[in-house]
Amino acid sequence: MSLTRPPTLSPEEMEKLIERLANHGARISMTDPRVTSVQNWIFAAIGGVLLLLGGWVGQSISELNKNMAAVLAQNAYGQRVNDAQDTRLDIYDGRLRAVERQLK
Repeated sequence: MSLTRPPTLSPEEMEKLIERLANHGARISMTDPRVTSVQNWIFAAIGGVLLLLGGWVGQSISELNKNMAAVLAQNAYGQRVNDAQDTRLDIYDGRLRAVERQLK
């Protein structure tokens, strides 16, 4: 059976290809521009989603820090109020005990 079409590679190109295969190995890659385009869009979309997710997480953590600072400030203020009330109650308790001692 003979070939009716011309060869796709010239004899020099065939020799180079055989030499590459014998010496270093060869790698054949076939790409479809449509698949590559879809892959690029998918990777870009995933990257965009990850950036948005990272921004949202960062903003949430920042908001949490602000809220925790406010809660801590409120707790500190509440503790100062409680301490002041305890001091007043101690004063009143001391006066009451002093009056009870005088009445005995």
